[in-house]
Amino acid sequence: MKAVIVHKYLLVVMAAMFCNSAHSIAQEIPTKPPETKPPIVEKTLRLKPKDGVLLGANVTIDPAKQLDAKNGATASVDGASIVIAFEQAGSKFTFRPVKGRWNLGEGNDVAIKLRNTGTNELTPTIMLFSAQTPGPKIVAKPLAAGAEVEVVLPFAASTPWKGVRADQLKANHGTVAGTGTNFASDKTDAVEFTVDHPGKLQIESIVVRRAPAELPEWLGQRPPVEGDWKQTLSDDFDAPAIDLTKWNNFGPNYWDKVSHWSKDNDILGGGLLRLRAEKKTGFQNDDPQQKKTDLVAGYLDTFGKFSQRYGYFEARMKLPTAAGLWPAFWLMPDRGPNAGDAPGENAKRRSTSDGGMEFDIMENLAVWGTCRYNVAMHWDGYAKKHKMIGTENVYVSPDKDGFITSGLLWLPGQAVYYCNGQEVARWEDPRISAVPSYIIFTLPRGGWDGNDPDGTGLPDDFVIDYVRVWQRSDLAKAEPPTTQPAK
Repeated sequence: MKAVIVHKYLLVVMAAMFCNSAHSIAQEIPTKPPETKPPIVEKTLRLKPKDGVLLGANVTIDPAKQLDAKNGATASVDGASIVIAFEQAGSKFTFRPVKGRWNLGEGNDVAIKLRNTGTNELTPTIMLFSAQTPGPKIVAKPLAAGAEVEVVLPFAASTPWKGVRADQLKANHGTVAGTGTNFASDKTDAVEFTVDHPGKLQIESIVVRRAPAELPEWLGQRPPVEGDWKQTLSDDFDAPAIDLTKWNNFGPNYWDKVSHWSKDNDILGGGLLRLRAEKKTGFQNDDPQQKKTDLVAGYLDTFGKFSQRYGYFEARMKLPTAAGLWPAFWLMPDRGPNAGDAPGENAKRRSTSDGGMEFDIMENLAVWGTCRYNVAMHWDGYAKKHKMIGTENVYVSPDKDGFITSGLLWLPGQAVYYCNGQEVARWEDPRISAVPSYIIFTLPRGGWDGNDPDGTGLPDDFVIDYVRVWQRSDLAKAEPPTTQPAK
């Protein structure tokens, strides 16, 4: 899979190495003159189809730019539909955006209505492409002459993502063949049609949809696997104030130089915690000695108050949609106050080297939409020795209230990721962390993959309904490996 992640914690270890404390990291950054944005390159455009309709009523088609018929196929526009004549098996028709690419991030599947307008039975094959890479593919059932059918192409992988072993990792995102998907819905290039026999096909509509969530009854009540589990942390955010025996509402901000954190942007109400991003001038962590910016967001972590080695970590969340936001639910190592750091420093305590690891349980970019997110693991620091593995293409269905429930089952040598009770990713390797870790919720701006903040859509909230952690009785007693896992 193409490596595109520019990791959010890239500056953490650099800061720990070259600065004396987190306070020094947050000092003022020299002001730079405004930069002139380069002209827009058409292929980078990501166009959201109105109401999710790529083809259908009220959509104007430009035949010269959008219809591409090859190998004996011909195509024409008939009202709001497209008619294709396939002269031979292997004839191909491709439907493209009028410019750039489609951003289908508002949904997680595409529904296509077809009619066989010829005299021969046809078996259509339909495939989506993103960034010129083949994506979801479906072979429809044989379609009799005159018959109509709706074909649905889910974006989600048919087999959950699985990572290769660490000693086989030659590039970021090493993926076991036949698992996961490379399809990036926000960069959809084309919908391709082929048939098994000569004939005629009418494409009546192409619409991106959001499949309803299917939630198991046990979701939120227990881990997804059997065992002697006990809950070790739970917060439904029903109290009038954040429980500061569990949480910190301030913390470092190494990865976002345009905004700051404020405790005033952790907003409780209605059994929900909202980390609010908005335009408001203030200081990092409400401290006049730290950096001052005109954008603010909420922050939450359990550093120094709760950490755990192994177990199941879960949160129910609603993702924001404002341009450029980057909500995340993740874990970082916490070796405790006796890790050997100098006073005021935490580099050794939080290091992802020496058996430690960052777990990104749910990491979303607003440019992807609310039906897709990233899971990843990072280790051996964030400099030259940095290693990582994961997938950017976890497709999910928010529930009726717009929430997703993401979790990590962390066992010795195993990390299994879940959404809405279903496994979405797995990595099994001796290098998986054996260091206790703490929980973090962040809402910075930017990230990677063209997730550019332009100020639109603010204020907006990263909403957390609950956080729950369980521990299996035998794991609670488990000691870390006596030797460090292979790097």
